[in-house]
Amino acid sequence: MLARAFLIAAFAASPALADGGGLNNSSSSFPTLTRADRAAIVDDLVERLRSNPEILVEALLRFRQAEREDGALGLAPADAPTTGPTGAQVTVVEFVDYACEPCRSAGLVLDGLAASGEIRVVHRDLPLSADSIELAATALGAHKGAGRYAEFRTALLAGRPGPAAYADGRPFALAAMKRTRSDAARLGVKTLPAAAVIRDGRMEILAGEITAQGVRDAVRRLGGEG
Repeated sequence: MLARAFLIAAFAASPALADGGGLNNSSSSFPTLTRADRAAIVDDLVERLRSNPEILVEALLRFRQAEREDGALGLAPADAPTTGPTGAQVTVVEFVDYACEPCRSAGLVLDGLAASGEIRVVHRDLPLSADSIELAATALGAHKGAGRYAEFRTALLAGRPGPAAYADGRPFALAAMKRTRSDAARLGVKTLPAAAVIRDGRMEILAGEITAQGVRDAVRRLGGEG
């Protein structure tokens, strides 16, 4: 019943299917679908799902995996640098300013958890000063231009200056930082370091001091484990 209702709603909401158009082209040779035609198609699809329920299960699993891979809630752009296993059940979106000492300490904590396989970390650079903007542009430029973000990050977390910026990657870096500022504002992030811990589509924001135990506690809460 649920599958049938879903399919009927999909047909009703689609002008292309409802009206028999599809390409908005008067010369199109597509036939017009009558109400009976649409009902027959829905019946056929419902029967296929009943006979092969694994199709629906597989589609749902793929949807959940895709949701996990994009960090959930649109916080992990495809071009953002990451560390840790791509299939991890927990994603932590890190908002970092490399000129901020507590941010560097938090970054080392998250890198350790990622290295242990507990989490996947998505690195979002959120510089708050002119100097840190230059550091972030350097690191992100290296990521885009030569895939060397991890090298720059290691140096910056240790308080060492990274090599010269990659000029070719600077436009990418500035655009990435603009997206990060927008996402941080949407989440209400006002204090750094900050991290969004995401598990199964649920999220908890950590701000201020970030510890390994604090991240693990957030993961348990998100999993309903107290």
